[in-house]
Amino acid sequence: MITTTKPPNPAIVIIDGSNGADNIIYGASSGTVNGNITTSYELFGGAHGNNELVGDASFLSDYQHTVGNILTGGAFSTNLMIGSAYTADSSKPGPNTGILTIGSNTITGGVNSTNTAYGDAYDFTVYGDGGNNILVGGANSTNTMAGDAYLMEAYVTGGNNTLTGGANSLNTLAGDATTMNGPVSGGHNHVTGGANAYDVLYGAAQTMSGGSFTTANVVTGGADSTNYEYGDAQSITNSTGGGNTVTGGGAGSTNYLYGDALTASYGANVAYGGGNTVVAGSASVSYMWGSGPDGDRFNASNTFVFAKGDSVGYIEDLRSVGTLAGPTDVIDLKGYANLSAFSQLDITTSGGNSTIHLGSDTLVVLNVVGLSAGDFRFG
Repeated sequence: MITTTKPPNPAIVIIDGSNGADNIIYGASSGTVNGNITTSYELFGGAHGNNELVGDASFLSDYQHTVGNILTGGAFSTNLMIGSAYTADSSKPGPNTGILTIGSNTITGGVNSTNTAYGDAYDFTVYGDGGNNILVGGANSTNTMAGDAYLMEAYVTGGNNTLTGGANSLNTLAGDATTMNGPVSGGHNHVTGGANAYDVLYGAAQTMSGGSFTTANVVTGGADSTNYEYGDAQSITNSTGGGNTVTGGGAGSTNYLYGDALTASYGANVAYGGGNTVVAGSASVSYMWGSGPDGDRFNASNTFVFAKGDSVGYIEDLRSVGTLAGPTDVIDLKGYANLSAFSQLDITTSGGNSTIHLGSDTLVVLNVVGLSAGDFRFG
């Protein structure tokens, strides 16, 4: 086992774990550090071992600032990597306390490994600002990563994070946290799946509740992969999302694309979202929801983009101009240069569904018949 304490005043400190060992490495301290942490740490896990890498300390609190660290997991290992601290918890701002600010961390998973990573902290609670973190999954690995923390709650603001899954891997990636329990603000995140992988991608979190807020996430699936993509979260309760861009993976992929979420709350705890752009994957099969199966919980128009070479697409929740009052959605066919008007479309109906025949491509609009010009946008 390796532990470290903060050395005197270098700008960058590099610490290597041993191969074939159980390495527990803290950049600054395995306990609590008083004052700001002005050293950047580069921590490397050993190969064929169990690595626990924590960029700064076990606990960070009031007014502390960190400058950002680099963590790299070991190959053929089990890696737990936390950018700054296990717990980041700041008191309510006042005369002697203030917001905790975490620097931007970079975390890379080991190849052929099990990688679990949190960009800022495991628990990030009460008055803090996260860093703009970069997390990259290892190839041929199981990667479970969240841009800021496992848990974010109570006046924490997430960073603008970038997460990328590993190739040939099982990737579960959340732009901000596994759980956001508000009032919490997520960042503007970019989450991308790995190629030849099984990708579960959340723009913000797996679950959002209690007045959490996020918007304008960009989620993109991996090529030749099975991609489950959620612009905001899998589940939203009494929270606000929307304005996301969710794009299916490239050739050979099967994509399940949710502009906002799979489920949203009912009754008084209404979730707000919509205003999303959902883009079918190229040369793939894409199942598309502008908001989600609970679309009546969301309150803004969505855009479905389908372009030449998309192969097969299914729009699951179109709010058609002809069938629904309130915000309506649009199907964007600008990618077909030969189409400029609704009258050029070849549309057939069967079983309450509409099928748009686009040469070698097919787009099915479920539970809608009587499509009209107002449902489409052309180049």
